[in-house]
Amino acid sequence: MKLISQQNNQDLTWQETLLAPLDYATNKLAAESIYIQTSKDIYETQEDLWFNAFVLNAQSLQPSKLSRTLYVELIQEKTDSIVWQEKYEIQDGIAEGHIFLDDSLANGTYLVAAFTPHSFVLNAPEIHSVRRIEVIDFIRNYSRDFPLIDWDSVQLSFFPEGGHLIEGLKSQVAFRVTEKQGRPVTASGTLLENGQKLLSFKSVHAGMGSFSFIPREGYNYTVKLDDQKKIEFPLPEAQKSGMVLHLAERDEHALVFQIDRSPGPPPEKIYLRTQIRGEAHSIATGVIDSTLKFKVPLHKMPQGIAEVTLFDEHFIPVAERLVYVNQEKRLSIETNLAKEGHPRRGKTTFNIKVRDESGEPVSMTLGLSICESIFKDSENPNNILSHYYLSSQIKGKIYDPAYYFRSENKDRLVALDLLLLTQGWRRYIWNHELLQGLPIIDETPIIGGIKGTIQPRRKRRWEKGNYPTLIAYVPEQSGRTNFINVDSDGKFMVEPDHLKIGEGGFTYIKYFPSDDMKFNLNLHNNAFDTIDLFWRNSEIFHPWSQRKRQSFENENIALRSGSGIIQLDEIVVMARKNRQSHRDKYLGQLDSLAKLEFTTDYVCKHNNLNCPGCRNDPKNTRPKEGETYLLLQVWENNRFIDATLPPKPGQRFTKKWLPPYQYPKLTDAFLLENFNLIRTKGYYGHKEFYQPDYEELYDPAPDYRNTLLWAPNIKTDEYGEATITFFCSDLPGLFKGEIEGVSMEGLLGHHSFEFMVEN
Repeated sequence: MKLISQQNNQDLTWQETLLAPLDYATNKLAAESIYIQTSKDIYETQEDLWFNAFVLNAQSLQPSKLSRTLYVELIQEKTDSIVWQEKYEIQDGIAEGHIFLDDSLANGTYLVAAFTPHSFVLNAPEIHSVRRIEVIDFIRNYSRDFPLIDWDSVQLSFFPEGGHLIEGLKSQVAFRVTEKQGRPVTASGTLLENGQKLLSFKSVHAGMGSFSFIPREGYNYTVKLDDQKKIEFPLPEAQKSGMVLHLAERDEHALVFQIDRSPGPPPEKIYLRTQIRGEAHSIATGVIDSTLKFKVPLHKMPQGIAEVTLFDEHFIPVAERLVYVNQEKRLSIETNLAKEGHPRRGKTTFNIKVRDESGEPVSMTLGLSICESIFKDSENPNNILSHYYLSSQIKGKIYDPAYYFRSENKDRLVALDLLLLTQGWRRYIWNHELLQGLPIIDETPIIGGIKGTIQPRRKRRWEKGNYPTLIAYVPEQSGRTNFINVDSDGKFMVEPDHLKIGEGGFTYIKYFPSDDMKFNLNLHNNAFDTIDLFWRNSEIFHPWSQRKRQSFENENIALRSGSGIIQLDEIVVMARKNRQSHRDKYLGQLDSLAKLEFTTDYVCKHNNLNCPGCRNDPKNTRPKEGETYLLLQVWENNRFIDATLPPKPGQRFTKKWLPPYQYPKLTDAFLLENFNLIRTKGYYGHKEFYQPDYEELYDPAPDYRNTLLWAPNIKTDEYGEATITFFCSDLPGLFKGEIEGVSMEGLLGHHSFEFMVEN
């Protein structure tokens, strides 16, 4: 048996042959990947949902600078109805924001979905950039039921290591037992050879396990489960000849793969390629007769799923396997917060310390949330580690992916290897064979800005290409005017910089014609329209966990609000006000100008409206809205009519009171068109998370905050440390904290903690 390590072959032809498919395939996947961190998992209506979106390079997992605009939607899962759409600014790969959960939202499950121009791919079969939350009117009413196992619907799937069983060659076979919804089922069973017991097996984790045997020519292999003996499940049929790929050994330094080949054919040259997220990290070659081993070094590989592919002498893949490597290459986050001794409204201070895998301090940005434990899903199956390293890398749903990244789970590495064996390499999103049928992404279907056009309303006396000057501005911000380039066809772009100046409101686009010509301004390519069409053709994949009924009906939940009192944005408000839609302040100013411009009405010194006898009197004034005026009428043809001329000598006249004066109602569209304008919403406005300071000011009002702290932008210093301070509320009990972040080098970190607030 010969052991071969990676070789530095001077002949690059075979290496280029193995690398080319990867380079080609990576141009077909999104360049950015998004993870959404939220302040809680369960929300009551009339609360803010705070979120942090990490926008990373899909391959290196470093913060991406490709996109500046994040498109966020809140979707009711049951109906697929979209209840929120807004744009948020991305800064250095992170976008922070909030969504107000109105009390009109029905109780149920909602999805927070986020997209960027470089994460959104048309016709992609799956969406992973989502976060599932629960919205309820009151936490006491929260409950969820999960179905029991129906053994008549149990499914058993087999996954030979490397992809195939080969007659006469020992093979490891992984298996997965699930119910009809795909949730795992703990099981045990027996492998039968021509109906006779060959061996027994049982699942190790989440319905997964494995066994090894040598399939023999002419024999039939089936499996019976101990809890479902009425059905025999057939194993995949073994091939007559071929090669088997097996992970024989592993440690923190290297992987050793053993290749076994059917006897008979002459020795041949084979190749072994290892790639992670579309980037090759190891290519080796050797000549095999019956058995050959390859040693793959790990020290230069990042953490993640590695796809190991065995090629024959014609560069045809004959076996593949997924294996997880370098789980220790991640950030270590520690806190020194005491678990006890925190009084209500007490000030709490603690330190955060971040180190890399070598123990060196890391300066980076972290997101931190602290909330009451009942608002955290104890079975929440996802975090930043499991999302980027696992859930977003494998097609389909994964049961409790966070399990494989919790250090207290001593069997997590064995379980993770079983997961990758049972998912199958065909589910790896970076598998180049899966990507061959996809088109190359040469243009993003959505953009970070908004496309627009300007065209003359009448072209008869217009000189082609002579477009007016175009600017973007915010009326309330003097000095923040940006010129917009218009091409020869009248096309222009509202860039992210223009959306930034309109943050929290509107960005206005205005043209300045050289004469009295009028133009039509239009904005096109609404990204949300494209995204909404995309939902209909894609499946949303969010990790799941298997739980029993969860309810807070019998929990001792403190009274949080009194009759007629509503807690909104940490302020107690008595009763409720009618919701009114108010016109933008700037449009209100334009409305006033337009009314003066388009109205010729006047009031004379006699309080007459449009008195014909005082038409040219310089003392005339403009009418005031809501005031009452007199109308002059004269006697003609046996009746009084409105006077259009001064009364003739001796002619009878009278005056009547008019209703309160009203200017004509001008629509927003009319105002914009009249003043050569168009507008678009800027980035959604930034809002500070409310934190009281009970050392500075005592507030006698009850403090029912269940989210004590939301800090999406914590910066660690050169020592990798940061100091955090917050005040507890009036709510006693268990609180949980969660810290997540990514370094500029692409290392990810996650840490959770908990503490008690005294009653």
